[in-house]
Amino acid sequence: CQLPEGQDEALWQYEHLRQLTMELNKFVTSFDGICTDKTCFKMKATDEWHYLCAAHKKPKECCAIDYIIHTLDGTAALLNSTKWFPDRVHVPVKSLKYFKSIARRLYRIFAHAYFHHRPIFDEFENETHLCERFVVFCKLYDLVPDSCLIIPPNEFMVNKEYYAYLCATIVSSSAGDEEGGAAPTPAAAAAPAPAPSPASTASTIPLAI
Repeated sequence: CQLPEGQDEALWQYEHLRQLTMELNKFVTSFDGICTDKTCFKMKATDEWHYLCAAHKKPKECCAIDYIIHTLDGTAALLNSTKWFPDRVHVPVKSLKYFKSIARRLYRIFAHAYFHHRPIFDEFENETHLCERFVVFCKLYDLVPDSCLIIPPNEFMVNKEYYAYLCATIVSSSAGDEEGGAAPTPAAAAAPAPAPSPASTASTIPLAI
């Protein structure tokens, strides 16, 4: 994910988001028959993090698989929009604001899989290291706040030393700086984020958009 010398950083991020979205589509095919509106009637990661779907006029709760499909479809539509990304040689400044919200919502797919469909997550991650590559990319370019990176990195990262180096050298933006509104974060959240505590009550569950 390191920016090559002479490469435009915005375009580099754009192309990575396109590629990662395509790979995530392949990952999601493994959810078929396992993540359904019956087994996962809310989009969440643990019982602490609940996510609202932004694919509607007013954000609302969707079952997990609908949220995931809406997110991937919406991301593909946005990245292929000639209004916001008229070509693949230049990214307009006005379009940069979408990168963080795209990355934040795509990460939730990994989080849901890790906490609720762990065997699927582990099998795909062992083959592709997709989540590791995604998290390193987001960390390098400060696309997702540390407080939202809730999958314990030691549980899936191969190159733990490099990620620890990134965490030590790159200061993450706070959730409050995100485009599109901030998600409340659990009081225990820190960088790198540990697994959420199961002790939280329903009154403190963040509803993130």
